[in-house]
Amino acid sequence: MSKPSRQNSSGAHQNKPMQHYLYADMDFINSFLAQSGKGLHLTSRQTNSNTNGKKEDRSTSSITAQGNALKKGSPTLELGAFGSKLGVGGDEKSDGELTVTIEGLERGEDSLIYTEQAIEVALHDYAIKMFIETVADITKTSNGQSDYFLALDKEWSLLDYSNTLSEKLDAYAELFGTGLIEDADKTLDVINTISPQAKAILKVMNSTFPTPYAIRRKNRHGVLDEKWMRYSMKFLVNDFGMTPKFNVLGIKTTNNKTVVSDEILDNPKKLMSNLSQFLDQSFLTEVTETNSGDYMFRPIVIYRTLN
Repeated sequence: MSKPSRQNSSGAHQNKPMQHYLYADMDFINSFLAQSGKGLHLTSRQTNSNTNGKKEDRSTSSITAQGNALKKGSPTLELGAFGSKLGVGGDEKSDGELTVTIEGLERGEDSLIYTEQAIEVALHDYAIKMFIETVADITKTSNGQSDYFLALDKEWSLLDYSNTLSEKLDAYAELFGTGLIEDADKTLDVINTISPQAKAILKVMNSTFPTPYAIRRKNRHGVLDEKWMRYSMKFLVNDFGMTPKFNVLGIKTTNNKTVVSDEILDNPKKLMSNLSQFLDQSFLTEVTETNSGDYMFRPIVIYRTLN
């Protein structure tokens, strides 16, 4: 009787929509899960056996939440705190409705790279899923007082302040200058006019913002750290356009910035500590969408739901 029940449970899980994770700050997620008592419990075991004279290794290795990835040794892992196992050679990881089986075996000194990558993805995605579900529960009961927010299926603007635009301007100027495209002189004149202006604005942006990538919706602005991006910005723009609909989970930071007056700059002792803020508050609003009423936030997870 238990076998049909398990098949029904597996079928129910397969009908669930897939979450397509585009951005995930694994440092924050690992820290959150550890502090909430849902972090990774590290265990290690290894058994050896000989089959027809060939050495056969099956092992689980410890994993550490360090840096931007889960570090591991051999390709079998065990998550004790999750009440689950993830292994190779047909070992099974099961927790509630989630059931994952990864087949693989390490023989001799050769490692199954594919299996290791599959395990790493499974661990990351399971941690992300648990994080989103936990934060969703927090926001539902916080009456708007939580530092977290979860915006589902909202339209966001993708902002790219990298040198990609400068390179594109130079590439088109070079193409139109070859004479290959007829009647391109007028367009070339436009590019030659706006190119120095665009490059100057990009230079200001890159000297101001911590990274050249951001997402924005109304007055909510979040900077993206490139190392947590599963998609490059070029891929995001190519696949979804400049204003896609995403699910975004983030933490609020601040919208309160000190207003610097001209008089402060007359004091040599306060010039260097206030000049940057003075320039931003006075001129950044002229060349970007940022304004004094912005709500800054730190994106933690950006994802799409695939039905």
